[in-house]
Amino acid sequence: MKMTVKSLSIAVLAVMLVFALTGCPESEDASPPPQPVVSTPVDTVINISAIQGVIVPAKGETPVTIITENAQYRGTVTWIGNPSVFVASTEYTAVITLTAKSGFTLQGVSADFFKVAGAIATNAANSGVIIATFPIGTNVINISAIQGVTAPVNGGVPVTYITENEQYVGTVTWSPAVNGTFAAITQYTATIRLTPKASYTLNGVSANFFKVDGATSVSNDTNSGVITAVFPATAPTNITSVSISITAPVKGETPSTTAGTSGSAESGINFTISSVLWLPTDNPFLGGKVYAVSIVLTANI
Repeated sequence: MKMTVKSLSIAVLAVMLVFALTGCPESEDASPPPQPVVSTPVDTVINISAIQGVIVPAKGETPVTIITENAQYRGTVTWIGNPSVFVASTEYTAVITLTAKSGFTLQGVSADFFKVAGAIATNAANSGVIIATFPIGTNVINISAIQGVTAPVNGGVPVTYITENEQYVGTVTWSPAVNGTFAAITQYTATIRLTPKASYTLNGVSANFFKVDGATSVSNDTNSGVITAVFPATAPTNITSVSISITAPVKGETPSTTAGTSGSAESGINFTISSVLWLPTDNPFLGGKVYAVSIVLTANI
């Protein structure tokens, strides 16, 4: 009986020790591990207001259906009335729907923030739907070839007006200034100033859009009807006839080194004697010999 009690005490002790080892915390100072901080990215409010790629309607042109996308958004374009080709003297309205790219948002965009060249554009706050109305009279000029300005020629008369067309008229001035007719061996520049006709505009015309036949370079600024056309130099004047007077050789006389000229040429050109050379080069002239003279003429431009 004594043996049994002793065994039971050891068994109970063993259970208690196991309980103490498994049920008690390792340390009273232990704390839960730190949790990672998770931050939510904040999208940037779209701040590019100018919508590119929506061309001002012009007669004969096809309506665009997408904008030119940028770093912040892309967009589609629909037109009220679904025109397949624009016609003149017509008001058009485009509905532009923007989609923000990753990292950007339309939330925070103010009302009427977006702009479309040549149009009255409106949008609600926090919205990427833009209504762009193009009023009558905003048909962009699309005839690039300017007619009636001919390249300068020596002796020619300069034009002062272009040949007008259905979209515009224009004046022409010349530099250097022309006194009656174009001079020889001169490079001229024409400055052409266009005036749009009713229902047409220069707003929307691209840089260096216009062309002038015969010019070596033609330039204009964006949205401008002032065109600069540079032409090749005109040709030299043709000498048509020349009369030369010089003293004939006389035995014992000194050879003449000067000569006189008279003649005619286009544009009333004058001449000068550059040099006079006698062959043979006797000085004074000898008797019984034949002499030839070489005379070089220079035209006075």
